[in-house]
Amino acid sequence: MKNLFNKMQGFISNDKALSAKHLLELRKDWLSDLEAALNPYKQSQHQIPFTGALLQITVPDLSDEKLTKEALIERFVAAYDQHPPFEAAAKQYLGEARFNLPPHFQISAVIIPEPDELLKNQLAAGEYIVVALQKQKAEPNKAWLLVEGGRANYEHLLLDGKLTVNIGRMATVSDKRGAIIRQNTLAFYSPDELLDDNFNAAINKSISRRHASIRYEEQTKRFIWINEDGVTRLMRQGFKEPMVLRTGQSVPLEEDDCLYLGKSTAALRFKRE
Repeated sequence: MKNLFNKMQGFISNDKALSAKHLLELRKDWLSDLEAALNPYKQSQHQIPFTGALLQITVPDLSDEKLTKEALIERFVAAYDQHPPFEAAAKQYLGEARFNLPPHFQISAVIIPEPDELLKNQLAAGEYIVVALQKQKAEPNKAWLLVEGGRANYEHLLLDGKLTVNIGRMATVSDKRGAIIRQNTLAFYSPDELLDDNFNAAINKSISRRHASIRYEEQTKRFIWINEDGVTRLMRQGFKEPMVLRTGQSVPLEEDDCLYLGKSTAALRFKRE
């Protein structure tokens, strides 16, 4: 059982102190199981298609007077409560392993002293952990816009079907008299605001101040990209060439659409989940 008995022996000492080193080793077991569960879905160009992972840690009977279930639970809890917090440690571990996790991916664990038959049947031979990958049903009027090129006031923007989202350069757009004529929800910084970042200043320069907006169409349950000023190139899975959108043109967005704004590599990706 993953050498669990041998690992637990390391926790036993005359003063019953818990070794930080052994607690760390126990955590590594859990993270290894989490990585193994996500590995089949690991693709550098695509996010993991789940919203979270739950580690169900069962408490096996090792038939040892020192390693009772109560003693194991105590040690599992101590390993989980170590610093840094388990979710933060798990995300760092997966990030270093180059997993592309979606925004707000949640990782949690639960210790189960008495697993039911259904859970027991899911345990592989010699294992004591089951990783449940969670996929929430996407709400039809919710989506994400991810900034993948250029610098803006958001890296991930939640699209809510109740609101129209304006996209462009600068958060506030004024006319020649100084009157405010537009507020951009997703605002790419002006080159003047990026004096310390010449690379992104050059990218943002060709984005129009009133570049586009996104609205939700209730009848079709789809988000619509409306190109208001300038040029947008849309790359869609299965397309060999980008779809070029000019002023006044619009298109319903589809999962994983990538939109390049202006003549630069400023890029937005549309995700339903």
